[in-house]
Amino acid sequence: MTAKRVMDIEAVLRWAYRDELPKAAPARAGLARGMSAAWSSVESFVELLTVIDDNSFGVVPDLLSSNGPHADAIAIFERVRALDDLEIELPDDWNPMVDLGDLGDLGREAIARAIDAATIVDEQNRRRLRRTPRRLVEKHAILGGCPDWEMEVPVVEVVRRGKTGQPAWFVKETIWEEAFGGQRVARVVEVDGFSYTRRRPRPGAYQKTHLVPDPVPGLVERAEYEVWRAALDLLTEELSGQLESIDVRPSPRPHRPWEVGRPGQRVLDSLLKPLPDKEVRAKRPRRAKQGA
Repeated sequence: MTAKRVMDIEAVLRWAYRDELPKAAPARAGLARGMSAAWSSVESFVELLTVIDDNSFGVVPDLLSSNGPHADAIAIFERVRALDDLEIELPDDWNPMVDLGDLGDLGREAIARAIDAATIVDEQNRRRLRRTPRRLVEKHAILGGCPDWEMEVPVVEVVRRGKTGQPAWFVKETIWEEAFGGQRVARVVEVDGFSYTRRRPRPGAYQKTHLVPDPVPGLVERAEYEVWRAALDLLTEELSGQLESIDVRPSPRPHRPWEVGRPGQRVLDSLLKPLPDKEVRAKRPRRAKQGA
C-alpha cells in the first residue's frame, strides 16, 4: 500500500488547482459546464489582467496533458465549491484593528464602513461576503499567498479643503423642499461653514476629523483573511481521511496574525455557518476551542 503524502491544506489546494485540475480539457464553447467555474471571467481578468479561457473547473487548461485530474483533486474541488453554501455571521464585538490603538468613534465608524464594504445583505436578510469564501480559497490556491492583512497605523487629522489644504469648516442648515402633494418639508444639510468674504468661520461652524490613511481597505482585507483562514480549517476537517493519496494537515498560519500573542477564538463558528434550508456537502464544523 502506497504511503500517503503529508501536506498542509494550502499545499493541497495548490496541488489541486495548479497541477491537477488544469489537466481537464478546455470547456467547449456554447455548452453548459458540468460544474460551475471556479472563477468568473470578469473577476479572473481583474485579478490576473488577462483573458482566461478556462476548463470545466474554472482554471487554465494544460493543453499538453494527456491524463485527467487526479480523483483527489476533483474531491477537493467539490469541497471548495461547497463553501458557496456558507454565510457570514460576524460577532457583535468583531474588531480587526485592536493592534492599531484606540481610535475611538472614528475607529468604530471605520469598522462599520468596512463591514458594509466587505459584505452584502441578500433578500433573505443574510449577510454574505462580497468575495465569497470559495473565491478567496481559489484565488490564493492559484496565485499563492493570503489576503494582505498588514496595515499602516492611521492618525487622526482634521479634514482639509482639497484646493488650499486649509482646515475645512462645516455648518448645518435647514432647507425647505416641496414634497408630494405640494407640502413643504424641512431637511437638514451640511454645507461649507467658512465665510470667504469675512475670511473666518461662520457662526456655529465646526471642524471634522478623519483617519489618514483610510483604514477601511485594510480592514476589508483583514475580514477576508479571517474568512479565508476559517475556510482552510473547515476544508482541513472535511478532507481529513477522505483523500486516497494525501494526509491533510492544518495550515500553520495564525487565525488573526495582527493579534499575535493575544488570546483569540477560532472564527469557524463565529463567521461561517451553513445557509438555512440548503444542503451542504461539507459537514458542519465542530465547536472550536478557545485559543486555537
